[in-house]
Amino acid sequence: MNNGLLEGRARAFLRLCRPQFLVPGLILYVLGFLLAVILGSVADMGRFLWGYLVFFLAHFSLTFSNDYFDQDADDHNIPTPLSGGSGALRQCPELARVALWTSLLLILGSLIAAVGFQMRYQPDWYFLPFVITGNLLGFFYTAPPLRLAYRGLGEISTMFAAGIIMPGMGYMCAQGFLDLGFLLLTPVFLAYGAFFILSVEMPDVEGDRAGGKRNLLVRYGPDKGPLVSLLSVLTGSGLLAALTLWDPSGAPGYAWLLLFSVLPLSAGLIGTLVDPLDREKVIGQVQLNFASLIIFLLLINGYFLSLL
Repeated sequence: MNNGLLEGRARAFLRLCRPQFLVPGLILYVLGFLLAVILGSVADMGRFLWGYLVFFLAHFSLTFSNDYFDQDADDHNIPTPLSGGSGALRQCPELARVALWTSLLLILGSLIAAVGFQMRYQPDWYFLPFVITGNLLGFFYTAPPLRLAYRGLGEISTMFAAGIIMPGMGYMCAQGFLDLGFLLLTPVFLAYGAFFILSVEMPDVEGDRAGGKRNLLVRYGPDKGPLVSLLSVLTGSGLLAALTLWDPSGAPGYAWLLLFSVLPLSAGLIGTLVDPLDREKVIGQVQLNFASLIIFLLLINGYFLSLL
């Protein structure tokens, strides 16, 4: 095998990894962990790192399983940094089985690490079912027989993953259980999870339709994307405003979170001015939405750190 072929496969595998999608997961995990700490948990670095190992392995498995099971749909899409698959398996189809086995091994590693965490730190009984649910939800997002993204359940499953599983893992690893302090913010996280999944679906509507996916924008049209995205961030800001009025002096500082929510809200408003059929402009809007969401979460984490 010549060096050029090996180099091409190595480059394709690196594209397959798509590390940019690990960033929001890490930020959400940290957010959940910090929220638990400011509400009274001990900032234990061992719990943080071991818990993130459980989370990282599960989250990293998604990029491999999604590319493997989305091959037919991705043949109809043009990859972008945030949507359309990596394109790696189209370039090197011989890596398909590698992608599948890598995903399965990462899931196995996550479950083994979760058992170790359970034995060492003794979180509540539902920690292991919580981890198993997160792994299965990610795998069956595209894998048969469930294929959630192909049955009109992609948005709901992503909202659940981003709104409950990801920050919930961080919170539970610090606290050992989920309580009212976390649950009060869950509807907010769900709203921004909807904003994220709708954003990454926008550039791929036609390709997803041709590939058999039944997501919201395929069923109701791409013109609904900016409006529903705006509704999602309006809901997030509205919920934070309600929490601020309900508990103006609460430890999480809901008023600050409300202030930070102006960023994704502004991005959502700008999105309504973009022609949903102009793919280049839509891709630019998706990048703006993603950036506003990341900065919003980073500001929350920075604020939480300032409270320690």
